[in-house]
Amino acid sequence: MKRKTRVAAAICAALAFCGVCLPLTASAEKISTWERDIPDIRCSAYERISVRVKDRTVGGYLIDGTTYIALRAFAEAQGVTGISYDAATRTATVKAAGLSLSVRDGEHLLRVNGRCFYMDMPARILGDGSFYLPVRPLARAFGASVEWNAASRSVRVGAKTAFPESGDSYYDAGTLYWLSRIISAESRGEPFLGQVAVGNVVLNRVRDPSYPDSVYGVIFDRKYGTQFTPSVNGTIYNAPTASAVEAAKVCLEGYSVSEKILYFYEPAIAVSSWIGKNRPYAFCIGAHYFYY
Repeated sequence: MKRKTRVAAAICAALAFCGVCLPLTASAEKISTWERDIPDIRCSAYERISVRVKDRTVGGYLIDGTTYIALRAFAEAQGVTGISYDAATRTATVKAAGLSLSVRDGEHLLRVNGRCFYMDMPARILGDGSFYLPVRPLARAFGASVEWNAASRSVRVGAKTAFPESGDSYYDAGTLYWLSRIISAESRGEPFLGQVAVGNVVLNRVRDPSYPDSVYGVIFDRKYGTQFTPSVNGTIYNAPTASAVEAAKVCLEGYSVSEKILYFYEPAIAVSSWIGKNRPYAFCIGAHYFYY
């Protein structure tokens, strides 16, 4: 009993130090006094829930409103056993015929067959030592359906169908080429989501009838003067960073920070303040200010 008391006290102190509050409605079963049962002290709210994958019930957590499931349990329930983990890089991989998947602890990217799926919540290695992922993007990687039952607070995942098409055939090579280069030239060193937002601006313009209908056309648009400085100073032709390529892929998968932003600039280095004075402000990510 003394050991349990000491462990509980240590956990409470850690939670208090990190400013984390567990849900008051959680039962004693949901919040254990043992450190190995507490998923992650960075989480503000969690509870254990039932997740059924095909005909097997596996453990899951509802963390900050997102259902998480153990990667290994999910894959094995789908009949896939080629799972490995690299402790040095904290990276999990899954290999099967037609599937190459990798994900790193703490990251928001699920890399599948040369494609990049963005997860609003990150991958996590939780207190039980297992690698957990948000269930919907993981199910997408297996071509499986997901159903949430609000009444029973449970999740049902269907059987895998077809694994995602490879990136080489899914992405238009020219579109990926130019989108990754403008993202790299405009937002090298910016937060990843800021790089995605720059890509969103370009694709939003492609869809807007006021602008050219291709990524190349938008980048080199001169109708109202230079739109993107890299198109005239030559940096558009530099090889893109790896993160810019992945940000471009995330954009081409349909992920959007905003479907309405059409402008951005960096006030500290901008030679003109026209955007800030004439367009409605949206938000700021890193050094860039985005506008509608």
